[in-house]
Amino acid sequence: MPTAPIAAVAPGNDPYAWLRHDQDAAKAYLAEENAFYQATLASTEALQEQLLREFEQRQPAHAQPDLGLVVGPWIYYQQQNTDEPYPKHYRRPSTAPQATGQLLLDVNTLAEGDHVDVRQVQASPDHRYLAYSLASDGSQRYRIHIKDLSTGHSSVLPGPDSLGLFAWGGDSQSILYITLANDGWRPAAFYRFTLGDEQPVKVLDEHDQAYLACGCQRSASGSYLIMGIESPSSSEAWVIDAYDLQAPPVRVRPRAENARYYVDHGCLNGAPCWFMRDHASALDGEVRYQWSSPGCPPDPAQWSTLIAARPGVVLTELYPKRTALVLSLREQGLTQLEVHRFEQAPCRVTQAHASYKLQVTDTLDFEQPRLRMTLESFTLAEQTWELDLDTLQCQLLQQVAIGGSFDSGHYRIQRLWAVASDGTEVPISLAYRVDAQFPAPTLLSGYGAYNISEDPSFQIPELSLLDRGYVLAIAHVRGGGMLGPHWHQAGRLGNKPNTFADFIACAEHLIAQGFTEPARLAIQGKSAGGLLVGAVLNQRPDLFAAAIAQVPFVDVLNSMLDDSLPLTIPDYAEWGNPQEPDAHTVIASYAPYENVSAQAYPALMVTAGFNDPLVPYWEPAKWVAKLRALKTNDRWLVFHTDMGGGHADSAAQDSQQRLAAQRLAFLMTQLDRA
Repeated sequence: MPTAPIAAVAPGNDPYAWLRHDQDAAKAYLAEENAFYQATLASTEALQEQLLREFEQRQPAHAQPDLGLVVGPWIYYQQQNTDEPYPKHYRRPSTAPQATGQLLLDVNTLAEGDHVDVRQVQASPDHRYLAYSLASDGSQRYRIHIKDLSTGHSSVLPGPDSLGLFAWGGDSQSILYITLANDGWRPAAFYRFTLGDEQPVKVLDEHDQAYLACGCQRSASGSYLIMGIESPSSSEAWVIDAYDLQAPPVRVRPRAENARYYVDHGCLNGAPCWFMRDHASALDGEVRYQWSSPGCPPDPAQWSTLIAARPGVVLTELYPKRTALVLSLREQGLTQLEVHRFEQAPCRVTQAHASYKLQVTDTLDFEQPRLRMTLESFTLAEQTWELDLDTLQCQLLQQVAIGGSFDSGHYRIQRLWAVASDGTEVPISLAYRVDAQFPAPTLLSGYGAYNISEDPSFQIPELSLLDRGYVLAIAHVRGGGMLGPHWHQAGRLGNKPNTFADFIACAEHLIAQGFTEPARLAIQGKSAGGLLVGAVLNQRPDLFAAAIAQVPFVDVLNSMLDDSLPLTIPDYAEWGNPQEPDAHTVIASYAPYENVSAQAYPALMVTAGFNDPLVPYWEPAKWVAKLRALKTNDRWLVFHTDMGGGHADSAAQDSQQRLAAQRLAFLMTQLDRA
């Protein structure tokens, strides 16, 4: 076993704060940790190679063609060959769907390295230009590029870095996009750039640091552009005429604390109409509307209720079409679609699976009575369906092909309910092979923050766990959004300890039901989910054999005390402001870094990205350093920092597979040891 690096201890209350402030020394320490990571995992190289072969066998022999979308005279689509790390974007005439595609953008040629990230690609309404947002260092600081498809010439928009989100104006000459503050990463303003101009023009600036500019899209009807501003607890929308981007934007409704709303523009009974998904008067959401005149923004005083809030039904999205309004809902945490048509009773589109992920991926042309959605689960490879809103018939358009001997009939999916210490029932999604032997090695995941729901998705690497008899499980704990905004409220601010109690209750329930045992139970979480992992490891290290914490938000107390970090002030609404005594007491009670103690910890794999703007590298580095100094056993503690990466894993296909092989080899080695 190689010798683990030991970080220097500085005097003061935060002995590893130097990892943030002395970057040269920090890089040297991180290099030592990376070397120790590689040396430790060297014993698993044969297993990693076996896993990579398994991943490769499950890949289809040939790249599956993208369905593409018909946009006017063109079908836009993308394709990624199995030997290429990134996709290529094409188009072909909609009148000649079998024609050879015109290559618009080859992401493989944009930059070298594993962290090329193209967040959005969109053609102008007249189809002459292609806009795309590109970042290449993991920092999530994007530049907007515009390519003239008639000449092949590309240019980069001047001005500040971007969040990567944009929308074309109706004239195909102007583009609206979100920019980042010059002094940090915070998405803070909306800019307009018109082709031929030398500089962009600021359209809307968000001065309140508690809010982030986070939405920029065209309305369903195409008549307006909608700008969204949010904090974790409230939101605000501004609109501007898509054909007159020089006009001043209009605010839909003033923001208010704990009052979120989102708007879109479409039709109701054949007439132009504004729609609002309103979570102010009813936390789970109701649909409001007002009639629209051409070029007129919504009147803050004219909203009426169209679909009232219903007990147990959480409104998550709405999709206006010319002939229908489609709602995305959650009941008992499961997503359903509800179609509302003129003078007809609403109809539900439901699924028979015990637990799944259902997403509307494209509403297609506003005039077409169709929309597309994807369906997947732990053991159901992604399916693409098209829903006819006139007949309510669903047509399966595509099923992601899986090679090898994969058969979904070999697995079982279940949904369980654990009971937390305060009596709250917490849902668990899980999957396993029908021939699994219990108690089985188990990987339990969680997140529990920002009203985000973690639905089970299909991951090729995880099949290697299932086929070895593992159980895969997700604990849908409070703080997340699985059961709606009330579920989020019950796991944020002063209620944050509920998140950790729920996760522990889910682990104990899996053990009580005979699915696993502590010596065979591993846990994992990313970002805020890494905070969850760190907190429960401090509270109940005896309950788990291994853990994976990816870019974990584990230095929460120090970060929330530092308002120079880009997300600290916006995140007061999620975690609390520790400048206030009560909030400080709550955060200090669970903060993973502060609560590391001299005890036996499970085996632990930790990752970081040196350019991460959301969870700076020093958070996991400090946590690992303190764990190394205090833990009382010899279980593995390995830490890897991607020195060219950020918050997200590499987008390159081969890099993703290598990382997955390392992660799974770590788990298998540690659970077998147990």
